[in-house]
Amino acid sequence: WQESINVEVGNYTLWIMVDLSAETPEFYIAPAQWMVDLIRSNHQAYLDSENPKTGKVKGHRARTEGSDHTAFKPEQIAQWKDAWWLVDDPTGAYQVG
Repeated sequence: WQESINVEVGNYTLWIMVDLSAETPEFYIAPAQWMVDLIRSNHQAYLDSENPKTGKVKGHRARTEGSDHTAFKPEQIAQWKDAWWLVDDPTGAYQVG
């Protein structure tokens, strides 16, 4: 999946993502703030990583300088697989840690 680093939590409490690459669909239900934090940290980790060809920190996107999106993978959100209990919490009082 990909999302903009400028995404805001806004009025959203949860994100529900569906992985259609498996034989049967897999669902990931994650708190919105947790997802925003993941997206921004993934983007920063990319910028802070070394270019294998030069050994220097990348510091910017390789092809599209102004691009503000970043990718995240199912294994990065695995803890939220089938976390339907989050949907059942109308108060949003769940603890993320």
